[in-house]
Amino acid sequence: MKDDEDLYDKNLRMRFILRIAKEFHQVMKKYEKNMSGYLSHIANNNIVDGAGIYD
Repeated sequence: MKDDEDLYDKNLRMRFILRIAKEFHQVMKKYEKNMSGYLSHIANNNIVDGAGIYD
């Protein structure tokens, strides 16, 4: 979280959520195969340690 982000302020909280969503989207695009695998495992409650390289 950045210094100028106050999550108690509704407007600043929405800016924070939008910023995080955009960052998440960029990571999803860049590492699509890995991220899909991670999310699938999390959704199936199959959490594993390690590098998490998914085919």
